[in-house]
Amino acid sequence: MNNKLNLYVWDNVLRQYSDGMILVFAKSIEEARNLLMIESWNMTYDEVSKLSENKGQVWNDIQSEPRIIDKPEAFICWGSE
Repeated sequence: MNNKLNLYVWDNVLRQYSDGMILVFAKSIEEARNLLMIESWNMTYDEVSKLSENKGQVWNDIQSEPRIIDKPEAFICWGSE
């Protein structure tokens, strides 16, 4: 079993006036997506995937593959109006 945590980064997501970013600290991409669905839907990734309704922007944005950070790295994310 993999106990190593990675940082999963989805860039250029949650667009409104400018691009947003989603960061998840998890052991796998599956766990990262599941944590995001629990946070935004209070349901697991599998439960949300079975819904027929529009699943929302977070769901749509996390269908792409994230960058996986497994070594020291710094991030700067400017805010916008």
